[in-house]
Amino acid sequence: MRVIVVSDLHGSLIPIKEKFDLLLMCGDCEPVWDQSRQYHKEWLKTDFANWINNLPYSDEESRVVMIAGNHSFFLEGITNKQKGEWLSNINNNRLVYLDNEEYDFVNKGKTYKIFGCPYCKPLYGWPFCRENYTKYYDFIPNGMDILLLHDAPDIYNGGMSTEGRVAGMNFGNKELASY
Repeated sequence: MRVIVVSDLHGSLIPIKEKFDLLLMCGDCEPVWDQSRQYHKEWLKTDFANWINNLPYSDEESRVVMIAGNHSFFLEGITNKQKGEWLSNINNNRLVYLDNEEYDFVNKGKTYKIFGCPYCKPLYGWPFCRENYTKYYDFIPNGMDILLLHDAPDIYNGGMSTEGRVAGMNFGNKELASY
């Protein structure tokens, strides 16, 4: 099975040329140059939907499974109706959006259990960053094959930033390291 994992694209929808079975998006696909809810809503329904619709899927079972991130201003607080309207722009049910929920991905007769959780430790009051974020981890079922998260577990300084204005800050999540 060919799996591609991306995170923090921030609006730069990279060209994917190789066929894949599963594309995992670990949050923050949206542009950072305009973080208004309305801009993100339109961008997700147009540019992003077009990108998803034109990816090189291996076959009919191929999927994109994504979560939101701390720059996902539209997706925070999205209603089921808005979610349905947005996902209707994606052809053939290729995109699965997880908000603290489970999805069974089937590929060549084998089922892979995926759980997606966008909630992160507090950061600048951004979307999905909560003081009580660890309560969301209580919903992670046992027996998952893939855990899709936006926060990085703090294992061997895995969340250490090395560049820009946040160089030297550790964004790693100690609570996730225990899972």
